[in-house]
Amino acid sequence: MKAMTRRIAGVMAAVMAGVGCTAAADPEPIDIEVRIVDESGAPRANLPVRLVVGSEANARAPGAGATLTTDADGRIRRQLEAAVAPRKVSLDNPFVKHDSRYLAVALELDIVGRPALYWTDLDYFRSGTLGQMVAYMPGSDGVFDEMLVFHPEQHAWTFPGEPDGFRLSSIGADLKLFSMDRTEDEKGWIVRLEIEKQEFTVR
Repeated sequence: MKAMTRRIAGVMAAVMAGVGCTAAADPEPIDIEVRIVDESGAPRANLPVRLVVGSEANARAPGAGATLTTDADGRIRRQLEAAVAPRKVSLDNPFVKHDSRYLAVALELDIVGRPALYWTDLDYFRSGTLGQMVAYMPGSDGVFDEMLVFHPEQHAWTFPGEPDGFRLSSIGADLKLFSMDRTEDEKGWIVRLEIEKQEFTVR
């Protein structure tokens, strides 16, 4: 397996700005392992976490996917068959498209006592993987489709529809490490994530 890759924010912003349409893909075996730690790096044990893959049906709906509990090392694991879609993305040059395989992995965790869906977009290239995580809140129908609102002048976030509400110093979690690789037989995928669950500073 290739070494896990740290997030490169500038490159990932270019990727997201230059994403092409994803094509239909057949389901493939996927082995997903997520480790959740606190801000000191210690594992978050016995934590209930709902894990859903973006290509599952109604992936943003409450209750989609599977609810698991972290072990003593803060890990959960889910094996399933799901689509890993081919798509073309721009990297450093907006006029050049690169072939990638795309998968989203999302975790439902709490944010100041409210449910949030931490959605990680992964793009696999032969040279490595790029990833970016954002937080979605449930709308009036319960579907997780409303992003936390970023206020660049304060470098803080608020809940959707609450512009005068309290400010959050982060989205409550950070994607520390990630990898997405082909299995040795090239018939499936291995995905590994490490996520730091943060305590909030409200200001």
